[in-house]
Amino acid sequence: MLLNKNKLFYLGGVIIIIPYIFWLILGENSFVFIYDNLDSEFVYIQSLLESGNLFGFNLNGQIEGVMNGIPRSFYRSGFNLTFLIFYISPPFIGYVILHFLVHIIGYIGMYYLLKRHFLVNNQFILVTASLFWGLVSYSLISFGISIAGQPLLLFAFLNLLMNTDRLSSFVIVLLFPFFSFLPVTLPFFIPILLLIGIRHYYINNRIPILFFTAILTMCVINLLVEFNLVYSMFSSGIESHRLEFNKNSSLLRTLYLFSYGNIYDLLHAKHSFGTLGASLWPAPVILAIASGLLFKQRFNKTQQVLLLSLIAIVFWIPFSKMLGLWLGNYIAFLKNFDIQRFYLISPMLWLILFAITINKYNFKKNSQKVVAIIMLSLMLFGILRNNKEFIQNVKIVVSNHSNWPSFVQFYDASLFQEVKDLMDAECDESYNVMCIGFHPSVAQFNKIKTLDSYQNNYPLEYKHDFREIIAGELDRNESIKATFDLWGSKCYSFSSELGKNYFWEKDATIKIQQPDYDYDKIKSMNGKFILSSVEIKVNEDIEFLESFTSSNSYWEIYVYKITEANK
Repeated sequence: MLLNKNKLFYLGGVIIIIPYIFWLILGENSFVFIYDNLDSEFVYIQSLLESGNLFGFNLNGQIEGVMNGIPRSFYRSGFNLTFLIFYISPPFIGYVILHFLVHIIGYIGMYYLLKRHFLVNNQFILVTASLFWGLVSYSLISFGISIAGQPLLLFAFLNLLMNTDRLSSFVIVLLFPFFSFLPVTLPFFIPILLLIGIRHYYINNRIPILFFTAILTMCVINLLVEFNLVYSMFSSGIESHRLEFNKNSSLLRTLYLFSYGNIYDLLHAKHSFGTLGASLWPAPVILAIASGLLFKQRFNKTQQVLLLSLIAIVFWIPFSKMLGLWLGNYIAFLKNFDIQRFYLISPMLWLILFAITINKYNFKKNSQKVVAIIMLSLMLFGILRNNKEFIQNVKIVVSNHSNWPSFVQFYDASLFQEVKDLMDAECDESYNVMCIGFHPSVAQFNKIKTLDSYQNNYPLEYKHDFREIIAGELDRNESIKATFDLWGSKCYSFSSELGKNYFWEKDATIKIQQPDYDYDKIKSMNGKFILSSVEIKVNEDIEFLESFTSSNSYWEIYVYKITEANK
């Protein structure tokens, strides 16, 4: 019997491996998630590894090559397993290794959490729910197990609460900060743990000292590991662009955000950086059944806390959006710290609730069995449907076609080496470029310095300087103006004609007017060239040099030199 149970667990592990077979077949011709990944975080890792200041001991150091240098303290800590993986591996191989570790740890963590604390005797539901969690697609793989590892972390804390497996559980708590990112997990996970601990004290009239000690220990280690982040927020003296997130938001405008869409997104677990996508389609049904079970007192004290926490989050998200935007105008910290992001733990809570509900509900009637099968099927379909990497790589293997560029096509090292050689020949001194119609991370990956970038944290002063360059284009397009002024993490060379499309492939026939930029400002910031994935009708401010593409390229890059006429 034990052997059969283990077989089911190992079978789940084999299924987790299946997507990696396609990556093994395709290599760098695989599709890799782009949003919040190849367009940003992936390049941050490369920049830090090449900076000579990976661990950030030089707090006043600069990470060169982007925005004329960004303070090292504005980047994440180098004390993280993610950087070790990329240090010892080529970029693509490092990504696949990291991807596998994140998902297999997620699978194992959910399995042991459910097995030990929630589903003792139902191996099928246990493995199925764990498998669902292990197959989930994450856009921010570079943040390690910040989301995928939450079940493992909860498993460790519940062990400490019950005074079992103390050594191994404490080791998990100690190591977690070295494979995660503080802003994604700690601020939102700790309140849940505190509620569980307080509930335990209320029931047993005994303070779980080891449990609370572990919470304090994890907080201290996280703050020590992310000392750069703490320094940048409180001691660097340099204001972050995040202080202008949704600036001047009125209370009336923020009230509008409490809408059907907010609750709909949360009920379908569509948050947390693509964690579950729209994969929890039966979520309202789960919530209704679970609430009925709660009133029947069929949940234990820990399960009650998790269910009530999830219900609280469902209603907190829209209200916190309102409060955060409005109060952020008066309390600067709320701009840097997004109080809405309790949704980052909601996918784990949804899946635990799903597993408990399926396990506890008495599905004896045929109609009830149909409901259970439908919920399982919808969740599996939703998870696979939203796993874009898996879907696109299957398409490539089966039909040799994808709607998106592969990893090698996105960065296209050989093409951009030609572009760089041309610019080096034209300019014998250091220079910066601006990128139109494609993500600046492409140029950055290929060692080309850019004035524009997608950065989750950079100096506010630079945002104001860069806005002077693109002000003319922003005034022509309210959508890109709102994106830049109310958010600004994508500090891009916006074109009013192209909008927010950054994937103009080589077959695109569009030809745009020369952007209404402040070219003198560009030159004052050492900007010498404009790289564009679409053709530009030039005037006296820029000079067309050459375009580059190849049969295997996704891009055609037009190279323009900024003239000296107005200098």
